[in-house]
Amino acid sequence: MAGDDLKKAVKGEALRIPAAAYNAFVDAANYHRSRALGQSAEAGGRGAQSGIVFVRNRSAADQDRFAILALGDAVISPQENDLEFQSKVALDVREAADGDHEMKYAVLQEPLKKDGLGRGMVFGVTPVHLDVQEEYDDYASFEAGETGCLKTASAGTARILWKESGTGRKWGVVHFPVDDGLRLKVTNGSGETIPEGGAMALTGADPEAPFAFTVSKPSKDSQMNVIPLVGAPLAPGESRRMRFAPLMRFLAEGSELAAGDMVGTASGSWALGKTKFGFLVLAVQSSPAGQFAYVFFNGLVPVLRAVYDASGGQVEVQAATSGGAGQGDQFSLAVIPGSDDDEGSP
Repeated sequence: MAGDDLKKAVKGEALRIPAAAYNAFVDAANYHRSRALGQSAEAGGRGAQSGIVFVRNRSAADQDRFAILALGDAVISPQENDLEFQSKVALDVREAADGDHEMKYAVLQEPLKKDGLGRGMVFGVTPVHLDVQEEYDDYASFEAGETGCLKTASAGTARILWKESGTGRKWGVVHFPVDDGLRLKVTNGSGETIPEGGAMALTGADPEAPFAFTVSKPSKDSQMNVIPLVGAPLAPGESRRMRFAPLMRFLAEGSELAAGDMVGTASGSWALGKTKFGFLVLAVQSSPAGQFAYVFFNGLVPVLRAVYDASGGQVEVQAATSGGAGQGDQFSLAVIPGSDDDEGSP
């Protein structure tokens, strides 16, 4: 019987190992080895598929489970140990700072002491705390200096799959990161807080960083070099990366604004106005945050009307509203003289 073959040895007696007992030892060793390899492969597979890697807490304090931290350097660089770098993915994490890449962050999957090593999710689906601004918000992003929650908005790097009802601090389940691609980095140089959907004039390009601009309030009517702020209001001096698309959502004014209207910037205003030019309205949305227009850049030449003829072959003109009223500054156009042959031509 197997029980007899596997009975314990008695001290002082000669050790005799029956073949059945030896084979049982070998079977047990092989089983243990296969389990160890299987668990290692399974853990590695789960980590790769669910986006969980080891992270080291380089923030200024201990962090709770589901804290949001920006990704930093590799814990072990290839220069320090090439084999360790290749076999063990581990990244430093810290508090997010203004200007950090909004797609590069981790959600801790366990509490982590300062300078401790633990599990963090860099992509996938996870519970997380949300600072819900509006119940209809479907996205969220991290905020500089905030490790406890993501802040919701109409666009962001984490798609909200579910959240508790109401506003304020709520539990949610998110899928992140999402909607990556070409993004512009804008820095608010206006000295004012830019509202959501505010028309931002590009006032300068960063000489050292591609697709990075300083933005300010439009200073002219019908200004063309503007884009809308996507997401929550942007305070003076703060930066944000955001996607720029052909279909844009601008803050807009006008009680009778409707699809098919032409709108454009108004000097000194964050909102587009109806009697201006540059954008074609596709739809209008009224929300608690204000009235918004979904627009395409149109680029049509503004309607002009002659103000008066002047000597020297010049005509003074200015832009006109759809009703024919002049708006903006007057400017001169040279008149191309015709000939007798032109008379009667269409």
